Amino acid sequence: MKTIKKKLEAMQRKLFNHKRQILATLLVAILPLASTGAGLKAEEPLHTGVIRATFPGQFCGFDVTIELFGALAVFGPLDPAGFPSKDAGHRKITFTAANGKSIQLITAGLATNQFTLVNEEGTFTVIETFFGLPNKLSKPHGRNLMRNAGIIQFTLLIRQEEDGSFTVLENEITDVKGPHPNADSNFTLLCQIVADALM
Repeated sequence: MKTIKKKLEAMQRKLFNHKRQILATLLVAILPLASTGAGLKAEEPLHTGVIRATFPGQFCGFDVTIELFGALAVFGPLDPAGFPSKDAGHRKITFTAANGKSIQLITAGLATNQFTLVNEEGTFTVIETFFGLPNKLSKPHGRNLMRNAGIIQFTLLIRQEEDGSFTVLENEITDVKGPHPNADSNFTLLCQIVADALM
């Protein structure tokens, strides 16, 4: 039982870092490098833009090529790690394995992030709330494989490592409305579907 719990925690950390990697790619592409959000109100977008990017990565344990297309509005102020307090838009992400098989992840709606610095070591709490379509998995130009929709909120305790990556120390769902089959499965369903699609 402890081994299964450790595997789930490791998977959640990877998914969080993956989400941050994608958002970081969007931010680098559409935000001016000198932008800090200083003097901007939370309601004012730092920037809006469209992004296309292709880069290697990992998804649910598979080495994949990630093709990202998205339209995003980014709102300030930025948090201590350089991420926005709110972003809205849609993203279509295609993951292609070495064998040529692909799966597509679509997200659309609003995501808010509330950050609170906890201690001097850099540990902080993140309250992330997703409104709309947090994610939908499908085969490219094919049928839907999983759809999570509505509202879901996570409260996370996070530590930023020296290499800039993030380690999720605690992760708790604090609010949920609507069908969220991945959350109902304790976050095992998404990677099960990905494995079936990419193997």
